[in-house]
Amino acid sequence: MAKVLYDIYQIKNAKSSVVGRYFARAVPTETIDTEGLAHHIFSHGSSFTEEDIEGILKKAEKCIVEQLLDSKKVKLNKLGTFYLSVQNRKGGAESVEDFSITQNVQGLRIRFLPEQADNSSLTSKSMMQKANFKWAEELKRDSAAGKPDSGGGGDDGE
Repeated sequence: MAKVLYDIYQIKNAKSSVVGRYFARAVPTETIDTEGLAHHIFSHGSSFTEEDIEGILKKAEKCIVEQLLDSKKVKLNKLGTFYLSVQNRKGGAESVEDFSITQNVQGLRIRFLPEQADNSSLTSKSMMQKANFKWAEELKRDSAAGKPDSGGGGDDGE
């Protein structure tokens, strides 16, 4: 069964208002590349071959970048919106006349904003309803002890 692995960490920054408190963070197990995603999509049953799906994904990547560089946002319905943001150098320009791209702009960043509609599967509420949590440390202990993975359960590290 699919699960969201998490780790528990402590805030150690003395300036933080929550110093000494513990929080969870997601622990990814791997990164799925374009080929892996194409294989996964194909495994759900498709009239397209894995190669066709991979080709479409690669073309989509190129086209998304092309559209972003043409000052457009790219919305993938029920998924989210890609857009560009400008990374400025510290200090800025003292006036409009003093501003130059080469002196004041450090780079461009591609941003992604997940779909926020109630029927989207990417909202925080929807993801929490579908998530099956497993504490990564507990998974390591179970594995070392030779216990089979039960898949986790609640939000308390089961």
